[in-house]
Amino acid sequence: LASDASDPVKLSVFGKNSVNLVYGGSGSGSGSGSGDYVTLQDSLAMAGFNVNPLVTSLYKNAVQETLSVTFNNSTAGAFVRESDPDDVLATATGSYQLYNDAAIIVLSRSGGEGSDLPTYAVDGHEDPTEHYLELDDNEKKLFELVKAQNFKKIIVIVNSSNALELGGLKADDEIDAILWMGAPGTNGVIAVGEILNG
Repeated sequence: LASDASDPVKLSVFGKNSVNLVYGGSGSGSGSGSGDYVTLQDSLAMAGFNVNPLVTSLYKNAVQETLSVTFNNSTAGAFVRESDPDDVLATATGSYQLYNDAAIIVLSRSGGEGSDLPTYAVDGHEDPTEHYLELDDNEKKLFELVKAQNFKKIIVIVNSSNALELGGLKADDEIDAILWMGAPGTNGVIAVGEILNG
């Protein structure tokens, strides 16, 4: 995705947690409390990419609506659960063609001290045999939406310290790359833009 100032690559970044990354674990693993974390959008801009501002804005609004959800043992996963893309992105369709060099889809999972990962299905999975480290129903829906928009490339960023079950994505010819970034801490996400820009 080599990008430079004279010919910047234009990206659309998807996933509610693309604007609300999991920077660390819970408890003592949560990292800095200062709140001055580098965002994924900052990282991409520093690397010379142009990011679809409408999609970013719509996801910021979606995050604000869910910030009151408690993250604890009984609701593990609620904080990172994906929003319904039909609800969040209803007004964004016309912007995709302006930022269609690549779509980036962010998948996040969180857990840690006092918030162990659930070993059972959580909200967001209609199938009760599915679990927290599989794609939830809205994530599956998001992939289908993005694949229907004719982006030149589709890149998945995995924002999780735990391995997710992504065999289906790995085998999907429409997915061009999967990049694991883990939980990047305060400014580790800067490397994501640098990696995508070669």
